[in-house]
Amino acid sequence: MRQPQDATLLAARIAAGETTAAAAMEAALDAVAARAALGAVVRVDPDAARAAARAADRLPAAQRGPFHGVP
Repeated sequence: MRQPQDATLLAARIAAGETTAAAAMEAALDAVAARAALGAVVRVDPDAARAAARAADRLPAAQRGPFHGVP
């Protein structure tokens, strides 16, 4: 399992091209699945989450906000 990251660090890594929103979303989905027994997340829609992350990755840099791509 991947280690959790600080949101500002993750946003900076996405902005720098070191990772993608899609990769960040996969890590988030993995984390939710690994902790499913906690019952902290009521509903997960992995297909919609992945689609949103792919769309975020396609958005031009000029249209991205400070936490762009952070799940």
